[in-house]
Amino acid sequence: MEGNACYKFSTIANYLRSTGYAPVRLAIDVGCNVGQMRQMMREYFPEAFIDALEPVDEYYQKACAALAGDTNVKVLPVALSSSHRYADDLGAKPHDSEMALQIFKALPESGPGWVGGSRLLRAGDRPSRAVGYESNGNAGRVVTLDEL
Repeated sequence: MEGNACYKFSTIANYLRSTGYAPVRLAIDVGCNVGQMRQMMREYFPEAFIDALEPVDEYYQKACAALAGDTNVKVLPVALSSSHRYADDLGAKPHDSEMALQIFKALPESGPGWVGGSRLLRAGDRPSRAVGYESNGNAGRVVTLDEL
């Protein structure tokens, strides 16, 4: 399942239109990879400003080139996570100190849609699938949603 079948942008746009809510003004593309989702976001949310986040330098460079013509897109070389600060998803269990995060880039053997794919994990952790990912080093700058 890919595209709108996965992301349900049409469902969101139809709901906003039918209920009279304001259109989407800000979208955050977490892990924008090489920038392909922007076109679909534009189709359903034409006036939205998009923050496109991509921590893998190779993909970040490609996304910058692909999205350069859209003045309502800002591509940032960051990862979005709180795993470097908290041991849980709700932020109730802080680590004693910030943990390093590492990136694993997808390889062809990881399956369909692998191009531009990556996983962000705590340093020392491995992807749950043993095949299809290679370490790409530390994640670099990691921000929480509040910091973004």
